[in-house]
Amino acid sequence: MVLIWTFASFTIISAQDSYRNFNELTERLDRLESNYENLVFLQSLAKTAEGRDLIIASNSIIDA
Repeated sequence: MVLIWTFASFTIISAQDSYRNFNELTERLDRLESNYENLVFLQSLAKTAEGRDLIIASNSIIDA
């Protein structure tokens, strides 16, 4: 969080104004992988109790 001081008050500038849900995060990761296919690799490390993939983004393929 960044505070910017003005004359008599301050303004808070936040890089993120809300939390993303699982589907939104997954879509963003998929777009990153598509746009930078030589740099970004997505892999599922495991599954959650709800059956969702625990995804890791890296710059190389990780051997399991």
